[in-house]
Amino acid sequence: MAVKKFVGNAPAIKQVNTWSGVARGSGAVKWYISATGEDGSISRVVYTQVGTSDPATSLLLANFTSLWNNDPSEVVQRVTASHTSIALTLTAKTAGVPFRVAATTSSGSSTPTWGTSTATTSNSGPNVWHQAENWDGEVIAADTDSVTVAAGAGSILYGLTSSGTGAAQTTAHTQFVVDEGYSGQIGGTDNAYFKIALASGKVFRFAGAGQAWIDIGSSNVDPEINRTFTPTTGQYGLSLKGTAISDIYINKGNVGLGVEPGNTGTSRVDNININYLDNQASDAYVTIGGDTVQTTTTKGPNVVQTGGYCTAHTCTIGVTVDAGVYTQKVGGITSSILLRGTGRLNTDSVASYAHGTDALITMADEAVLDNSRTMGTKTISKKITVKGPVTINDPNAKFTYSATPDIDLDQINMADVTLNLGRNITLVIGAS
Repeated sequence: MAVKKFVGNAPAIKQVNTWSGVARGSGAVKWYISATGEDGSISRVVYTQVGTSDPATSLLLANFTSLWNNDPSEVVQRVTASHTSIALTLTAKTAGVPFRVAATTSSGSSTPTWGTSTATTSNSGPNVWHQAENWDGEVIAADTDSVTVAAGAGSILYGLTSSGTGAAQTTAHTQFVVDEGYSGQIGGTDNAYFKIALASGKVFRFAGAGQAWIDIGSSNVDPEINRTFTPTTGQYGLSLKGTAISDIYINKGNVGLGVEPGNTGTSRVDNININYLDNQASDAYVTIGGDTVQTTTTKGPNVVQTGGYCTAHTCTIGVTVDAGVYTQKVGGITSSILLRGTGRLNTDSVASYAHGTDALITMADEAVLDNSRTMGTKTISKKITVKGPVTINDPNAKFTYSATPDIDLDQINMADVTLNLGRNITLVIGAS
């Protein structure tokens, strides 16, 4: 095992590919060159040859060049086409930005062919994961190596695929650490996630300040997030997904679990632990995506929150909020709800809350259960046990209680509790 650092020191050189010896042939022929994005999507430029004669190859190349240079596809627009009478050349517009292309033709007579393809100049750049010059010691990390993205290194934008030359070329890294002080972007090119594979139980720790999209696949690890990029509204500092996450610890930063861009599979997380490092109220912002479930069941994850903000766009199996704000946007909470300290639960979703057989709803200390932000009727399936000076805010009377009693004051007085339950309701007071 060796410790490998990505440092991003490779010089930026423009990639150039040339097809020489192009033979146009005759008849109905279609000429294709396909460009593949980092996410595996393909943009194809097609020139259709018409007529049965054998016109000049230079005309074919001139027409194809014009089509290529005017194609609106993003991956195509990274490359400029040029030609001679017998050759086509594709050149990267920006040094260090690679491209992947493949050329084919349809059937025709006189054997139409693109001829011989050569990489006249290979790409080089500081943002390519699988380029040796970008690694300390100029050796790419392999199986069992410990991987660190060093502070000061450039963004990781290319080589994000799992084709054997990209980020998922190994299956057993023993560490993936993004150092504090690293400010580059990781992934995101063509909406692609950066894919990294780790041995079971090993370290995944992220403290970068640049925006990142990372997929750890089936790696059975417990990610630790200590800092992320601060995004604009509607984006995430770190978009993370994996299919075997037992526990994730988000101590600081803006994290989206199982969210776009690039999320094409189910994100699986058992337990989401939201903590804080410096500021309890605002260190962590967590969004749980709509396809996030547990690793072995279709139930949603369990959330334990001691600060910050969490927004769930999927059902969660249970929620414990000691501080901070938890908002259920979609679905409900299917098991126990425990609100303590200064924890706040916003029931924005029109759903049933804590409806499992053994589920409990418990409120203590100065916790708040808020149903003021949306007008839909929500079912409270279990009695709410109150153990402190809590607040239940339902000004529009949209909670429907299906348990008896609705609210149980456990060894506290009515004067200790703030109940805003709306108008035109009947409140039955009895001894417990």
